[in-house]
This record gives sequence, structure tokens and C-alpha cells, in this order.
Amino acid sequence: MRAQPRAVATRVLALALVLGAGTRARAEDKPQPPPVEVRVQNRFVEKAKRFEMAIGFAYLERDDFYRNPGGQFTLTYWLRESLALEAQLAGYDSVETFEARQVREQTGFLPDIRRERAALTLGGRWSFGYGKVLLGRRVIHFDPQIFLHAGAHVTDDGGIWPLFDGGLALATRPLARMLVRLDLGLVLEGEQRSAGYVAVFGFQPVLAVGFLL
Repeated sequence: MRAQPRAVATRVLALALVLGAGTRARAEDKPQPPPVEVRVQNRFVEKAKRFEMAIGFAYLERDDFYRNPGGQFTLTYWLRESLALEAQLAGYDSVETFEARQVREQTGFLPDIRRERAALTLGGRWSFGYGKVLLGRRVIHFDPQIFLHAGAHVTDDGGIWPLFDGGLALATRPLARMLVRLDLGLVLEGEQRSAGYVAVFGFQPVLAVGFLL
């Protein structure tokens, strides 16, 4: 006798259920990988709405007859974690180069170049990244920055002339409130000489140590 169609369908369904249950049991017996947790470490210190002070060594190189070592004080206020306003005050002790001394001793004349005395600028700083590096057993946190300032510089004849600078910086934080920063800036200055008003280009690295208040 032939099985009724309904009986055949019932048997096929029962067989499918048995096979499915076996497959599910084997899948459940197979060890599953642990869930992946993505963790983002918080910043070492929060800068937003806080002041930061730094003082350091500056060296202004203008490719002229004077070397311009000096010091610079910077006061920064972080509006947000990545954006700050700041003021900078620098002083220089310009010394003549060997070439300038030769000209003075051989001819009795001085180069028509003004000695740098001081500079005051206002501007901003943008921290566009954040990272950390392992040095020995110590983790050093750092953030790369861009800065831009405008202001005035003072020459040895008492003249006050415009100044603009901008560049890249790397700020590291060995301690929560301590700052070590290297600024590499391009400088554009104007000044009056006997031949007229001239524009002077320069390069200024500044290595500073500071604290977050």
C-alpha cells in the first residue's frame, strides 16, 4: 500500500527537524570566540578651559650678520581641547657673527642691519592629534600642533615693526601637568633700513618647559 501524501509529508518534516536539531547541537558545542571589546583610552590630561604657561630657549635665525639667541614666555588659554589662544613675549641678546666683525674691523663700518631686541605676538594654537609612545617603562603622551601669531618686534634703534610667524609644534607631557614643547616656526618681519623698508624672513625653533594650571 502506498503511504498517504499527508503521512509522507509528516515523516519528511520530522526528519528535517531531527537533522536541524543535530546541526544546532554541533554548532552550540563548538567554542565561540570571546566578544571583542573596543576601548579608547582617555587623554592623559584635559586642557579645555585651562591656562598653560611655558618658558624656554629661542633662537632666531635670519641669515644676516647677527645671531639671535634669547628666551620666550608663552601664556596659553585652551578654549577647547584642540583650540587655544595665546600671547608670547620674547627677548634676544643679538651678537655679531664672525663676518660682521671682520667688516667692522677692516672697514670701520657696521652692516645696515638692525639687531633684534624683543618681540610680542598674539595668536592661536591648534592641537590636531593625540598619541602616546613607550620609552623604556614610561609612557609619554604627546600632541602635534599648528600655531600662528601676529605682533611686533623691537630693534636696537628703538624701532617697532610688524612680525608674523607660524609653524608646527610637538608637545609632550611626561607628567599630568608638565609640558615639554618644541616649536618650529617660520618668521616674517618688517623693518626700516637706510635703503628703505624691507621684509626679512627667518626661522625660529623654541624649546620650552611649562605647566598646565
